[in-house]
Amino acid sequence: MRYAFCLLIAWTAPATAQQAFLDGNTLHEFCSAEPRNGAFGYASGALEATQALILAGQDLPYCLPQGVKLRQGVEVLCKYIDDHPGDRHKKAGLLTLEAFAEAWPCSDR
Repeated sequence: MRYAFCLLIAWTAPATAQQAFLDGNTLHEFCSAEPRNGAFGYASGALEATQALILAGQDLPYCLPQGVKLRQGVEVLCKYIDDHPGDRHKKAGLLTLEAFAEAWPCSDR
């Protein structure tokens, strides 16, 4: 659990002047574009990272349902970004964690 939490915090850590992390405003642009290639790319990376952490036995603040599809992940993420315009200044990684935790809470914890 600690490893997963540290990894997720590092994923959402503040950027230095040399680094460029995405924020919610960028995700909103990705979600508003047609086609949503940026949103699909970002959600794909987030879901792949989730699967890797699950395979490594790490606990996460959300539980992906069996058979979740990439399109579903994009819809969950984009809906969260649309529904929380006041949070778009936050890092994309943090918003992704919040979106997935709201959509897919772990009921057995």
